[in-house]
Formats: sequence, structure tokens, C-alpha cells
Amino acid sequence: MVFWVSIAISVFAIFKSKDTYKINHWDALFLLSSWQVFNLGYWQKYLATTAVANPYNIAAVILILLSIWFIHRRKINLGKVEFSKKSALIAILSLGILTKILIPAGLLLGFLKFNPRLEPNHIISTAIGYYLFVAPSEELIFRGIIFNLLERHFNKWPALFTSTALFAVIYTHLSGNSTFPNWQYVGMAFIAGLVYGISYMKSRNILVPIFIHGSVDTIWRIFLS
Repeated sequence: MVFWVSIAISVFAIFKSKDTYKINHWDALFLLSSWQVFNLGYWQKYLATTAVANPYNIAAVILILLSIWFIHRRKINLGKVEFSKKSALIAILSLGILTKILIPAGLLLGFLKFNPRLEPNHIISTAIGYYLFVAPSEELIFRGIIFNLLERHFNKWPALFTSTALFAVIYTHLSGNSTFPNWQYVGMAFIAGLVYGISYMKSRNILVPIFIHGSVDTIWRIFLS
């Protein structure tokens, strides 16, 4: 029931959204009915009962399609969605900065542990999951929609820090270290989100934070989970 109601509300919010400059209540309704319900796992739980393969991935695809539709309706400019030398350089530098910060900090705090899983099937499935489903769905929401809408009202720096804080807060319900709320997770996510946001600001290419996000999560799950 929650699955279908949330989908219906999301579609309704998209139809009601208009090409207005200001943030409005339809934007909030769309984000709450799509992203937040997805984030709490309701879509995945419902899809799991239907015996579909990879319920998370299917739910992520639904969220990605709804997000793209919403972006089109709100005429949000994601920038130049293309591969270029500038975008590649920003992506590589950003990924390098994150690995130098997050890995030592995570190991020191005990949030990360060097535990490589190098089975080919695990590497392939992990990379596919993060590059094609996790990173696109989260980056379209937080950098594609939230950052761009906030930037219409404020300058880029308040928009960056606000969207990054919202991105980090979503991890309070994840208790990877048997703690709740998991503030270590929130802190790591804030640092990562800040770099994702800056990379998007500098490149104006949504593919850049998607690539960085997918790379960070893939490295984490293969080597440091």
C-alpha cells in the first residue's frame, strides 16, 4: 500500500509542479513521497514481496525515472551532461582528496576496516550496483534537485552546505557500527557529500558527482567494509 500511495503522490506532485523560480510545497511533497519513502526502504520491502530480482535496484530505477521527470518539469539545468577533460580532471582530483581524508579517518575511528573481497562476482556486482543505481539516484536528488533549487534562492555556498547537511542526515538511521544514531556515518557522509557538491559546482556536470560517489562506495564495499 505504501509503495503505490507514495508513487501516486510523487506523480501527482510532478504534474502539479510548474516552471516557477521559487521553491514550493510541491517540491517538498515530491521529495518526501519519493526519496524519503525510498530511503526508509518501503519500496524495496514491497518489491521483495513480489519476488522481483534485485528489489533495491528496481526501486532505484523508479526513483531515477521520477527524478528525471521532475527535473524536466521544473526545468532544472543539470549542466553539460558529457564526458570532457575538465570533468575527468575534477573527478580524479576529488576522488583523490576523498580517499586521502576518508580512509585514514575511517580506519582511525574504527568505522572502516581493511577487509578486501576480491571475488570477481562480488567486484562486478558491487560496481554495477553503486555506479548504476545507488550513486545516480542519490546524486539526482541531492545535487541535481535539492542543490539546484536552493541555489535559485541563495548563492551556491549556502545551497552547498544545506544540501550536504540533508544528504548526511539521511544516514542517521543506518547503524552499521551497532549504534544509533551513527554519527560517524553522518560525519563521513557530510565530508563525502561536500566534495560531491563542490565537484558538481566546479564541473556543472551531474555525471561527475555520480562517478565520484560510485567510486567511493565501490572502493568501500570491496576493500574496507
